[in-house]
Amino acid sequence: MKLVSDFLSRLFILLAYMAITSSIFSQVGNAYQPSYELSFLEDANSVMKEADLPLKEFSKDLKISGFSSSTWWVKIEISQTPKEKSVLILEYPLLDHVSFYFKKKNQWNQIDTGDNAIFAARKIENKNFVFLLDEEMESPVFLKVKTEGPVFIPIKCIYFSDYTSTLNRENYLWGIYFGIVIVFILYNLISFFSIKDFTYLSYVLHIFAFTTLQAVLNGIAFEFLWPNL
Repeated sequence: MKLVSDFLSRLFILLAYMAITSSIFSQVGNAYQPSYELSFLEDANSVMKEADLPLKEFSKDLKISGFSSSTWWVKIEISQTPKEKSVLILEYPLLDHVSFYFKKKNQWNQIDTGDNAIFAARKIENKNFVFLLDEEMESPVFLKVKTEGPVFIPIKCIYFSDYTSTLNRENYLWGIYFGIVIVFILYNLISFFSIKDFTYLSYVLHIFAFTTLQAVLNGIAFEFLWPNL
């Protein structure tokens, strides 16, 4: 009977995680977006500077995934002037070095971030890498990415009002999920101390490890647990 209960509780936590992440992704995906196009360029020797960008040919078909020692550049061409402030979101929080390049009044500007920098250094504090776009920026703008881990560069551009409302819903849903997990951990800890059955302790460790892994992969752990590391 206990094995059935353990299986059902684990299944419930997994289904809760899948439902919450699916809800978050669907909300972001349905947000109204400014019109933009992405193209990519691999800098195998990591020698390119922002001044070289107008001279280089970017490819819309370049596929980026897996491990790479190269520096990757992304050109974001905004084909229409946004009617309100927008944000550019890089939705993979495990990238080591991320730089945002843009021109204002014919002068290059640069914003550096990444998970090798402390969290408080981010212009917009979010588990993802978020950059504010405004009317004074000249199109295109560029992102530079270099990391020792897997290279994934999922990019979205949405209006700032949609970003704030989506962020509020996302935080609410993650709060529900982690609340459920904490209840399960406390329940099984109480059961362990009451019954002295080490199965409950192993279950607590299992839930804690799974939840910590998810928090690390989606950037929540860096934002709230070790923002200065």
